[in-house]
Amino acid sequence: MSSKFLPVFVQDARLFNAELVEPVRERRAGLRQVLELCRNYRIAAIGQLLLLGDADAFRVDLYKSGRAYLYFLEGADEAQLITSRAVPFFDALGARDFEGAREIARRSRRTWAPGVEYEEDFLYMDFLMGHFFRDLSEAAAAELLQRYERALQGTEDIRLEVCHALLARQGEHLDAALDRMMDEREARQARLLEKGSLSEEMWATECQVSIEGLALVALAERVGVPMRSDHLFIPSLARDGELPEEPPDAWMDPGD
Repeated sequence: MSSKFLPVFVQDARLFNAELVEPVRERRAGLRQVLELCRNYRIAAIGQLLLLGDADAFRVDLYKSGRAYLYFLEGADEAQLITSRAVPFFDALGARDFEGAREIARRSRRTWAPGVEYEEDFLYMDFLMGHFFRDLSEAAAAELLQRYERALQGTEDIRLEVCHALLARQGEHLDAALDRMMDEREARQARLLEKGSLSEEMWATECQVSIEGLALVALAERVGVPMRSDHLFIPSLARDGELPEEPPDAWMDPGD
């Protein structure tokens, strides 16, 4: 689905970020504000990819999101560290900013925050961060996934299957799990759309491209797991290219 308002959504995202940059830079912003800043960069990134097919600009804005979140982590106290909400970690991976992703992983909280996040959501992110960027041993990673399974208490979570495929370096299994993950995403979005629970901005941007899916593909390819080139919500154009040649503080300029 294409929205005639897509250029407006991109412009609004940049305008909103022009107001958010200063409080984040001066460390006056909390987690909610920095995640809003990062989401705006994500919207701008996806908008440019869909409008112009500009994969370079797409990665620049994702890079800015990841680096803004890292900057926040460097000055945040533990109460602000909620690992399951570290969505900009995926943005960094989508931009091929593996060093930024490593620093986000290193600075993220390594314990579950009961009452604030679901244990399975924490364990999903902690596995990805620990296994790929904190040198978590294979045995420790497997134990983490066992804890993940226990936390689910018999319910299904396709993310656990994705994690098992990543741990085993099984490309075919990962392709199949990612297919299911994207199919479930499509079905969930259709239900929300039918209920009128999706804004046109979200439907036109974040619903059209899965940055999480892109990040999982980036992780797999980085460790040599062969992946198919076609997955729903993960356009091949977004998978191509290199790390943007931007300084770490590029996020302080929201762009025009």
